[in-house]
Amino acid sequence: MQSIKSAIAAQPFASSCKPMEPGSWRRIKLKKRLSWFSNLLTTLAWSNCHRYSSLISSDLPINKMMNQNRKPDVSPRIFGRVVRLLLFVMMGASLRGETKKIGVFVGLCDNKTQSIAKVNARIGDGDQANANLYWGCSDGLKSYFQASQKWKRIDADTSTGDARILERLKFQHVKHDTVLVAEAWRGANLRECYEAFQLAAVSGTYDFVVFLGHNVLMDAPVALPSRPASRPTPVLVLCCKSERYFRARLEAMGVTPLLLTRQSMYPGAFLLHDALESWLAGGTVTDIRTAAGKAYAKNQNISLKAALGVFADLTQPNQFPLPIETIPVLTQTKQSWQNQMALWIACALGILATALLVRLLHRRMRKKSV
Repeated sequence: MQSIKSAIAAQPFASSCKPMEPGSWRRIKLKKRLSWFSNLLTTLAWSNCHRYSSLISSDLPINKMMNQNRKPDVSPRIFGRVVRLLLFVMMGASLRGETKKIGVFVGLCDNKTQSIAKVNARIGDGDQANANLYWGCSDGLKSYFQASQKWKRIDADTSTGDARILERLKFQHVKHDTVLVAEAWRGANLRECYEAFQLAAVSGTYDFVVFLGHNVLMDAPVALPSRPASRPTPVLVLCCKSERYFRARLEAMGVTPLLLTRQSMYPGAFLLHDALESWLAGGTVTDIRTAAGKAYAKNQNISLKAALGVFADLTQPNQFPLPIETIPVLTQTKQSWQNQMALWIACALGILATALLVRLLHRRMRKKSV
């Protein structure tokens, strides 16, 4: 006993331990669950029915389920590895999807093409992003997020390959594993900017999608997407009176609006900044509205009560129904979540059927060899 204790004490265990990286425990738990599930499927395929009661022991080796009077067959081990590989491929998206992605579509302010209260010609030029009210000014997205201590710019591209997009920026949150991609669209292409926002919201590419700029629906109607959202992506629409014009259509699209406005207002980037901080911290719709209200009160030098009145209370029922002319576009059934669930069930049944088929073939081959 003394020799065992001395041997353990002599091991350089403490010096070899390293701190766990962020997210490591989550990966370890997921791998353990996948390993247990693959062992379960393999056992179902290679054990007899009267031995199923032994499956409650998750750490039971597969070889112990086999006949102890003969040499263990390597086939169950190989098949177990194949099943485990298939499961890791199926769950690979979960491991890669840890980084949250936010897409922000900014329609630049433009005195010439938008029905807005005219501003200074320099900040109201929709073809000059660096001086624009919504992008290059102190409260514009580019300037505000570059000055923020919460975000770090990791990429900037003025050669976007699309003449409608003047600049594309990428920011990394300093605390959360989150990337924000923002695009500055020409003021004359505001309609296309909003259509890109709609497509991004229903595609499921982003974890959070934002439209910031002039209320495009005040100028002309815009068609809804031809298909519903693949998942209920959270969205923000920062423009004047966005609840009246956008809430019904966003809900009909299958996305989740988290912040909309009731009044004419200034959609400064400080609203997006503080709303995102609340969302990343796990805040509710009410928390996000409060964060935006505090930011607006500070920027406009008004009371918090007055600032909160600018933003819609999305916990209350919608009072602005979808216009009749847009309803026929939404006749498609929103069955994206049902389709994904059915796909996962089909994959699981397929793996189980494959396991049973291999078991049957193995039996026949064993009988022929005898």
